[in-house]
Amino acid sequence: MIPKGDIETLKAAHAVMVRHGFDGEDLEDTIAAAEQANVDEERAGEPLPVPVLDPVPSTAIARNKATGHEIRGTLETVRGVAEIERFSRDEAGKLVFLYSGETVIWWDEQRTVERAGNSVFIDTDGNELVASDIVFEAE
Repeated sequence: MIPKGDIETLKAAHAVMVRHGFDGEDLEDTIAAAEQANVDEERAGEPLPVPVLDPVPSTAIARNKATGHEIRGTLETVRGVAEIERFSRDEAGKLVFLYSGETVIWWDEQRTVERAGNSVFIDTDGNELVASDIVFEAE
């Protein structure tokens, strides 16, 4: 990420170049690319936009079109650290460790799994499916 102050410096330099008769288009392109890179980097940590589905009554039940099982939720990936209590090496020099039994989950890194740009859902029987595999049933 290029600090905003540096981008402002580039803009000031561009204004001076133009004032003195230089073209400045290359610098203009550099400034635009730097600003877009900053926007892209800031957005990288944002959750993905939720696709708009057909309007569904708020009391509808989502079901797996093929099996009729109710949709339980989305398939997610979550990173974390399984803490280790102690380390040692065996006779062959291989690292051996004992887990403490605790795992710290990094919830800020939770992401919905996607296939070909579509969120993956899980039904109550554990089947994975995408939005086109879901039907709605009014309660």
